[in-house]
Amino acid sequence: MHLKAGGDLYPLLEEYAAELPALFIVSQVKLERHGEKVLSVHIGRAGGLKCERCWKYAADVGSVAELPTVLRECAAVLAEIVEN
Repeated sequence: MHLKAGGDLYPLLEEYAAELPALFIVSQVKLERHGEKVLSVHIGRAGGLKCERCWKYAADVGSVAELPTVLRECAAVLAEIVEN
């Protein structure tokens, strides 16, 4: 998802940028400042590979050699589960 926002909306969205993917239920959100006081939303394919655990698309899928089909974050969760 690609958001272009202007006016007072951009600082608000920027403040919550880390939470936007969960809010919109998407893998990635790119936020860009727009000169006008409007919000435009463009939907497209996310980059990266699909994690087998959470189904999010990200560039860090496979970054943990022991778990090549999951995100780094999901690999940490799975490692914690195995430890307990």
